[in-house]
Amino acid sequence: MASEILELSPLPAPAPSTARPGAFAVSVTEITDARGADPCFILPKLRLGGQVPEGAYMAERPVAEILKEALAARFDAAGMGASGKGRACRLSGKLLALDFAVSMGFQGCMVRAALTMDLTLRDSGSGAALFEGALTGNGRAGLAPLVPDAFTGAVDELFANVTAGLPAA
Repeated sequence: MASEILELSPLPAPAPSTARPGAFAVSVTEITDARGADPCFILPKLRLGGQVPEGAYMAERPVAEILKEALAARFDAAGMGASGKGRACRLSGKLLALDFAVSMGFQGCMVRAALTMDLTLRDSGSGAALFEGALTGNGRAGLAPLVPDAFTGAVDELFANVTAGLPAA
């Protein structure tokens, strides 16, 4: 089996309750991939009966690039983007893990995604770290497109966790 390309272009969800529009102006500067795999790798192709996977599902472009754009779009949608009027900050990070689990039942299946990133938020003026640490986002989907929707849910939860960890402006 050959590899198959999946489009992962998570659109911004409504801003989470943890967002503080106008308090911060966050520029997502750099997201790197520390998984040690092909930068476009999503997950191996699944085979029923526990057989060895052949091939993989790959993103249309590097996952870190998709995450950078997705996080920037979420900050913009929440009124906290780089062009905002709040405290200017820079967010950078590393993709540590992107894991998927598939549960199959009698009438359908569920795909769960877990996205772990090591993130740093710095004040643009002083360079002081406002937040440093690893955060995880989890998503799940039960209807097609399973993998892209589970990925989008994981990005949404990761963004909510980032905004919840922001200090007082």
